[in-house]
Amino acid sequence: MKKLSLQVRLVYSFIIIALASILAVGVLTLWLSVRSYNRWEEEYLGRIAGEASEQIRLYVESSAPVADLGGALDRFGLRNNVVLRLEDSHGILVAESSALHDSPGSLSLPHLPVMPVARRVMAFPPLEDHVLVVMRFDEYFSHPFFLLVQGIFWAALGAVAVAILLGRYSGRRIARPIARLSLVAADISRHRWDGSLPESNSRELELLTRSLADMRQQLAAGFHTLEKERDVMKRFLQDASHQLRTPVTALTTFLELLESDLPDMVQRRGELVADCRQQTDKLSRIIGDLVELTRIESERPSSRRELCSLKELCRRAWKGVESKSSAKRIFLDLSGPSGEVDADPHRLEMALSNILDNALKWAPEESRVSVRIEQKNKLVFVSVCDQGPGIAEKDRERIFERFYQSYPGTSEGSGLGLAVVKRIIEDNGGRISARNGEDGGARFDLFLPAAQEA
Repeated sequence: MKKLSLQVRLVYSFIIIALASILAVGVLTLWLSVRSYNRWEEEYLGRIAGEASEQIRLYVESSAPVADLGGALDRFGLRNNVVLRLEDSHGILVAESSALHDSPGSLSLPHLPVMPVARRVMAFPPLEDHVLVVMRFDEYFSHPFFLLVQGIFWAALGAVAVAILLGRYSGRRIARPIARLSLVAADISRHRWDGSLPESNSRELELLTRSLADMRQQLAAGFHTLEKERDVMKRFLQDASHQLRTPVTALTTFLELLESDLPDMVQRRGELVADCRQQTDKLSRIIGDLVELTRIESERPSSRRELCSLKELCRRAWKGVESKSSAKRIFLDLSGPSGEVDADPHRLEMALSNILDNALKWAPEESRVSVRIEQKNKLVFVSVCDQGPGIAEKDRERIFERFYQSYPGTSEGSGLGLAVVKRIIEDNGGRISARNGEDGGARFDLFLPAAQEA
């Protein structure tokens, strides 16, 4: 079954309301008019009955025969447009005005509509106890009410016409923003989030528009989050497949060599096992870095913030790489104020650990890694310098890219450490840059908001 549109429903509603209003007003008007007219008619017929009874008394006193009384009543009724009937005490018709009818006695009370009637009892001989009945002719009585009913009918037709016009106009006016809202809803279903919402012309539509705007905003944020997570997962799979292919291929080759019957395999077995262990360690680092970077990118910036000291975090991060520093006899030169910031201490320690680990890879033996902490204006500044070969000019712009390595043949890293560092620093409201130090070696500069400004 086809549903009616809002505009058609409004037209029908206007028509029903208009007809109901006209009918109610018409019935009330007709009732009040009939009541007022009957009261006025009763008074009028009562005056005529009084005058007619006086004329009948004079007629009888003039010794006129009672049998000729109908002619007198006929003349009096014709003059006043009424019917006069004279009945005895038993209700038997004695005389009747009949000049306006084809035959005498044709106008009888049982065939007349309900109308006001005046009765006057005669109190003179020989008509004692006779009753004079005075009533209006049927056509004279019903004519004004017929005109009233006819007026109500034409008013109803006019009201229907006006209701159709007003219904169409109001329907279009009300349905226009609803139709536009339906278009916006269709755009939302197609993942279009930048459409303009129509102006509402009523409080209810304004609430609907506001709710639709909130829903669109929430859906847009949800879809953007899903797209972001999808992109992160896609990059994760691409990066994982790209980075894991090399160590897996190397492991496969080493295992095939171990299983082969080549003459020198017995002597090279220890070397191949060491190579397999090295590739396994590399796989472990790549997988760990991939998981950590994917988790950081997929999560929102951490809400677990607290007041922490960058100097203390540097000490803790150095303890995490102490085995490597001890092996190469490299010491930490840490100076400056505490550098208090409002950040996620766990992730910030992870970022500092990756920077220090990167410095230890390139720093020569028996050297130092310098960490300087300064606080200028509303920022805490941290510089990490090593005494290694520095950063080549071509690598400075790409050093924070995922899986980028300056010397892929010699580095044991996964190429994800500095990408993790950059994401952590940016999530905590800071920034990081890389360059060569004044005395050579690589230098990383970190800028974080101070605690009172975070």
